[in-house]
Amino acid sequence: MVNNPLKDTDSYTRDEIEAIIFRFIKCIDSSNISYKDSRNKNKDFLSDYSLSFSDRKTILKSVSSDNYLYCIPDTTPQQEHIDLFCFSIVRRLVDIFGNESDVLIYIKFKILFINKEDYAINISCHEAENIEPYCFS
Repeated sequence: MVNNPLKDTDSYTRDEIEAIIFRFIKCIDSSNISYKDSRNKNKDFLSDYSLSFSDRKTILKSVSSDNYLYCIPDTTPQQEHIDLFCFSIVRRLVDIFGNESDVLIYIKFKILFINKEDYAINISCHEAENIEPYCFS
């Protein structure tokens, strides 16, 4: 369970991560999601690759348990019990100059349960700064 304050953040199984991804994609499909577009890394990434809202949704919906890196506790006051799920995926993108390349994208999100519904917050969607090992590889 995402909002379980007793959950050891290093012990999610592949099945649990797949269930979380399912919930995340459901949030995207039902528009129960917000995006942290005010973060410079996210804003620059969207701009540098001229990504539309639809492009971003496609990228986010392509995460899988194979792309799972780790989760960390939220540092937002009164939300420390909520886990942030981190992934990295490679996508072929074209930048604003027309250069096509494989780009390693870092994705971080959390899922809240509000008014009996899941609600996702996409915190990060930008070029990865580091190459990190996948959890289940």
